[in-house]
Amino acid sequence: MVFDLSAAYGKPPGSIRRGAALIGRQMLIQDEIGPEVSGTIEWLSHTTAEPVSVAGSVARFRSGADRFVVRIVEPVSARFDLGFPPEPRSFPIADVRQLHGRPVSVGNNCHVSELPRRADACCEPSGDALVRRLQITWPKGIRRLSVALLPDCDDDEFAMPVVPLAEWLATRPPWLTGYRRPRYWTGDGRQDERTAPMQMPAFSAGLVRDHLVQRNGYA
Repeated sequence: MVFDLSAAYGKPPGSIRRGAALIGRQMLIQDEIGPEVSGTIEWLSHTTAEPVSVAGSVARFRSGADRFVVRIVEPVSARFDLGFPPEPRSFPIADVRQLHGRPVSVGNNCHVSELPRRADACCEPSGDALVRRLQITWPKGIRRLSVALLPDCDDDEFAMPVVPLAEWLATRPPWLTGYRRPRYWTGDGRQDERTAPMQMPAFSAGLVRDHLVQRNGYA
């Protein structure tokens, strides 16, 4: 699948796109940026797995009996760095009504605090389960970064070819896909009987012939 992330960064449509391709148990994450994007660009991933080795374009991790390899496919000049995420911060917010979650009292000088970087869901100390950050700083002038995620691998073998995201989308034409509207209960306890199929626009992307098919629906 291909995501257009341009609006999240205040850029024109198509400026920042991310593709995710899953073939078997191998995954390719491919990011592409347009000339509208400048400055320092960082690729980040967080994990509680134990690092085995991080050298050049290959990073190896393990968690118990599980093994995991992350490999930079291109560009060849990109390199991994391993560190820790920044410490939690508190920062002011102008309108707390924009926040999701529990209601917050409205007042002057309201601050929001980030949660600790912990692996558990209850914010309790999690022992040795440290959260580490795997990072790539994009080399200057590079417009595409491809990273392979390889579970249960001892080496950096990677068989998927790298092609522009435009080819992911152009391999197969769009089509309409149907789905059945689920039954649901109304407020007065009556069951809604509308189960006729609905038509929603969707499209697919082919990569490596028929190994990858993308289907996105739009409301």
